[in-house]
Amino acid sequence: MSLSDPRWKRLLALARRSEPLPAAPPSPWFARRVVQRWLAEEPAGARPGSWIRVSRRGLAWAGAAMVVSLAVNIHVWWHPDSPEQLASESVIHFVLPR
Repeated sequence: MSLSDPRWKRLLALARRSEPLPAAPPSPWFARRVVQRWLAEEPAGARPGSWIRVSRRGLAWAGAAMVVSLAVNIHVWWHPDSPEQLASESVIHFVLPR
């Protein structure tokens, strides 16, 4: 399309004339309604899906996993053999049946 095309000139002329529409003014009581709705909601800690409750549960599960891991692997700390020998023997006992 060349610049001498009448359709192109007409499109450019229409684009130059267009002005953005003014934004509608907000309702005078909009802020009051928003604040009232916000205050009517339950506090963040009372909701069952709150982040505080989720983080506490996650911390409890992580602590329980650490205690179980310690209980399962406590024999490693008081074993007279070196950790390398203990690791190789553990792999052998795990892979090969008795």
